[in-house]
Amino acid sequence: MATLIQGRPYEVSSSLLSRSSVDTWTIETRQPDRTEATSIPTQAECAAQPYDLVMGTLVNAATVDDAAGIAHVNVASWRQAYAHLLSPGFLARISEQDIANGFRRALELGRTVWVARVDDQIVGFAVAREPREENPPRDLELGLIYVLPGNHGSGLAQPLLDAAIGTAPCMLWVASDNPRAHAFYRRNGFSFDGATKIEDQWENMQTSRMIR
Repeated sequence: MATLIQGRPYEVSSSLLSRSSVDTWTIETRQPDRTEATSIPTQAECAAQPYDLVMGTLVNAATVDDAAGIAHVNVASWRQAYAHLLSPGFLARISEQDIANGFRRALELGRTVWVARVDDQIVGFAVAREPREENPPRDLELGLIYVLPGNHGSGLAQPLLDAAIGTAPCMLWVASDNPRAHAFYRRNGFSFDGATKIEDQWENMQTSRMIR
């Protein structure tokens, strides 16, 4: 079955995910500046002009009804990817319902989240956004990209990344001890620029910045 990406790769999406406490996770949103040269496609625009890419599944812009499915992928991925970095209690306290509520609010505001589906089930998602840090090295940040652990190695992450950021110059933050993710980003032209930070709300997990 051919993979379809519905819509066109775009420059900036302002959906943001942040953690406000151990038990509460929210989607932060920012209204885009419509005077900026780069425009953010609407959901209607994202639904237009599907095209073949690689063997796999359907990749398109999420709707509000997809919030629960996105949250399931998000939480399952965190618990698998960070099991060696975060305590079991920390991971157990992450609320899938809270994550779903946050995505639902963001989608209701028209924010774009790209999802990958297999047999109409969401198995991955990606979010691009404007960087939140001061003086970022790039104007676009890959904020989130996750595929269900059972689908690792399937190739689904690539069309998700292509949909979210295309070939644009971009930055991202990744756990410093996550070699699988590092290898994927390197294949897509990213490299470490030497910047690191400690995520105090993530039990002092160290993250590193990559750019292309």
